[in-house]
Amino acid sequence: MEDLILVKSSDLKIMITECIENGVSKILNESKNPELFNEYPSFVTKKQAVEMLKLSLVTVNTWLKNGKLKKYKIDGSVRIKKADILELVEVGLVRTYPKKLVNC
Repeated sequence: MEDLILVKSSDLKIMITECIENGVSKILNESKNPELFNEYPSFVTKKQAVEMLKLSLVTVNTWLKNGKLKKYKIDGSVRIKKADILELVEVGLVRTYPKKLVNC
């Protein structure tokens, strides 16, 4: 047999609001944490940029082509400045957290 719990609609609204606020706050704090990128060098490969930004290689290539990301040629290879990636994260153009919803 299932247990039923009665909750006032006003209390339910408060509980839902608190859950959403906590989840959003956690996501924002995690996504803007530059320590997540400490393991990466100052200039990263496109593959590393894909990992950092959680984007596809096609998107990273498009951003390099249209100037959203600046590319640097180092020893004949394309590199992206880690600081540029951090800037995209800081201004909120990308998220560095998983798409999975946060549990309350």
